[in-house]
Amino acid sequence: METGRYVCAEGETMELRQGEKFPMCPRTGEETTWRTVNHQHRSGENVTASGTYMDTDGEKVVLRRGDIFPNCSKSGKEKTWQHA
Repeated sequence: METGRYVCAEGETMELRQGEKFPMCPRTGEETTWRTVNHQHRSGENVTASGTYMDTDGEKVVLRRGDIFPNCSKSGKEKTWQHA
């Protein structure tokens, strides 16, 4: 793991340092998956971690694991999304 900000599958974020082990989910206390916060997604991709996401125009949406990243609500065009 690299030092940086990570988000778990439930949408909780934590600052983790290189060499640390990934912790249990702070929300559920159970094992979870973690990924870097600035990981980007495109419209049409599956949401892998629940949470609030923001597109390149600053629009925020709450998505759950298993949802599909939407197109822009104004233009209908594809967007890039990342955790807000």
